[in-house]
Amino acid sequence: MSETTTSEESKAITFEMTVTPSEELLGGLFTTALEGGINYWASVSVYRWHGLPESEYHAVIHEPMADGLEHRITIETFRAGLRNIVTNQTKYNVGEGADVAKLAVGLLTDEEYDYDAGDADNILQAGLFKELVYG
Repeated sequence: MSETTTSEESKAITFEMTVTPSEELLGGLFTTALEGGINYWASVSVYRWHGLPESEYHAVIHEPMADGLEHRITIETFRAGLRNIVTNQTKYNVGEGADVAKLAVGLLTDEEYDYDAGDADNILQAGLFKELVYG
C-alpha cells in the first residue's frame, strides 16, 4: 500500500467570496444593537430610523466609560463590522473569534440566520473599534 504525503501548503483551503449584505440585514442589525445590544456600554442621544430607508438610518452614541466619547453610527458601521470580522481584522478575546466569525458568515450567506442584541453589539464594535472592547 502506498502512502501519499501532503505538504502543508496543499492542506490549506483558500477561497474568495464576494457577498453584498442586504440593506434589510444591515437595518435590522442597526435597530437591534441600538435598542438593547449596546445599552450596557453606550447611551444613545440621536436615533433616527422610523420611516427612513435603511441607507439613511443614523444615530449618535456616547461612551460614558470613555469620558462621553461620541460616535455617529449608520448602517455602514455594520457593513464595516461584518467586513472586519470576515477579513480577520477584528481583535477578540480568546475563544470569542470563532463564534463571531461563524455569526458573520452565517448572516452574509443565509437571510434567515438568527441573531440577537449581543450579536448586533459585537458587529457594531467590530465596525467601530475593530475589536470587541465591551462585553
